[in-house]
Amino acid sequence: MTKYIKIYMCFCFLFIFVKCANIITPSGGPKDTEPPRVIKESPVGPAVNFNEKNIELEFNEFIQVKNIQNIQLSPTCEPPPKIEQKGKKLIIKLMCELDSLLTYTLSFGTTISDLNEGNILKNYSYVFSKNSTIDSLFLQAEANESYTGKSVTWALVLLSKEIDSLTPLYYSYTDENGSCLIKNISFQDYYLYGFLDLNSNLKHDDGELTSVPQKISTLNQSLKIEMFDVDQVNKINEVKQIHKNAIQFQHSFLSDQIKVLNCSGSWKKSLKTSWFWFDENVDKIIYEHSSFLDSINIFNQDTLSSLELTFPKLTYEVYDSAKIIIETNAPIKMINKEKVLIDGGKFLSFPKIIDPFRIEINVDTSSLNKPVSIVINDGAILCSNNLINDSTSFNLDFSKDKYGFLNIKSLNVKDNAVVELFNDSGVVRTLELKDSLSIGWIKPGNYKLRTFIDNNKNMRWDAGTLTPPNRSEEIQIHPQIIRIKENWDLEVQIDLNENF
Repeated sequence: MTKYIKIYMCFCFLFIFVKCANIITPSGGPKDTEPPRVIKESPVGPAVNFNEKNIELEFNEFIQVKNIQNIQLSPTCEPPPKIEQKGKKLIIKLMCELDSLLTYTLSFGTTISDLNEGNILKNYSYVFSKNSTIDSLFLQAEANESYTGKSVTWALVLLSKEIDSLTPLYYSYTDENGSCLIKNISFQDYYLYGFLDLNSNLKHDDGELTSVPQKISTLNQSLKIEMFDVDQVNKINEVKQIHKNAIQFQHSFLSDQIKVLNCSGSWKKSLKTSWFWFDENVDKIIYEHSSFLDSINIFNQDTLSSLELTFPKLTYEVYDSAKIIIETNAPIKMINKEKVLIDGGKFLSFPKIIDPFRIEINVDTSSLNKPVSIVINDGAILCSNNLINDSTSFNLDFSKDKYGFLNIKSLNVKDNAVVELFNDSGVVRTLELKDSLSIGWIKPGNYKLRTFIDNNKNMRWDAGTLTPPNRSEEIQIHPQIIRIKENWDLEVQIDLNENF
């Protein structure tokens, strides 16, 4: 009996212990951020006197292989290798007959990553040769974005034999500093080319930064690759109806104008958007661009619900021109001059309509040195479809002691040189460069200068083209940080011979 009591008490104790125990989920360690490592190569690379059919690579963890087609054997050898993955191993089966005079490189690019976290093994390559020597030439490259001067991280840099077929013989990817190293190159002439391969297909696609291929006859050197966005000139991206009497074109930079063929109307244009307001009732708009005809159907719809006014944001433009330009998003029919007021300044003339979308107000800036407020009362502006403005106002501060002024002394100024003052938000001022130049009304902050040779005199930097291959306009980012302070004049000197 005592025996059974002891057994019963043991079960009770065990039950109480289980009920009281706290179940704690095991805590994980730090997240794995390391890419897989090759711990064994068979044969060991770089391999000379190579006479194998297979190459076997073993990693320190389980791997996954993506975009197998991007594992490149260079120089190319047909048929291409077959790739097999078995757990932590990768087996490369060589299917072609190797040339005994060449050094071969298997480039894996971004294809290998660990199984769980996706950490990529970057730029791993395996080198081998059927003879007793390995090609030892190299090329170091640095990729920068031409317009900003910033390094381009993870750009694909390749060497190709033909400019018309940029199939990579050798390639590598840039690191976080925009640099890369291509090794084990044989002595030949090549074309050096780079682009930001966003979809990892080893081909340049629209929207990817690129460069103009440059012929290379000398190796064992370091070169710069200037990358840019290809201008899609004369391309209409979208046409849509925005009002029962208006359509909108979204486009690239246009050298050929858009023409509407079947009705009259008014155009409002900016660099990459154009609006056409038409006067007649039509069921479609037929338009022509670069000898190409197209049309858009028109429906009786009012999608433009309110009148929008755009005011000047740059104090210096108003001060220099002594004019305030107000833009509307619909054609102006009438303006009530009595409802447009100025506080802190003086109109030199009443507001007037200078085109269907703009109102001009002349102001006296000669004695201005304080904030000015322009008030546009409700119903001051009447536009198409009887749209009227809501009451609004905008301010301009002409207090000179709140701005800085920059004087630029330039050495070796070239013909058609243009200078841009810019910061992290974009371009602040664009001017023709002269030996001596003053820029006023600059808000306090940090800026830099950029100069370029404006070959076509359009006052903007033009990127290169791939077909035909034309280089971008020469450009130089001046490294000096320009610190603008309130009520302060600063003088800087730049030399266009430094890089041009």
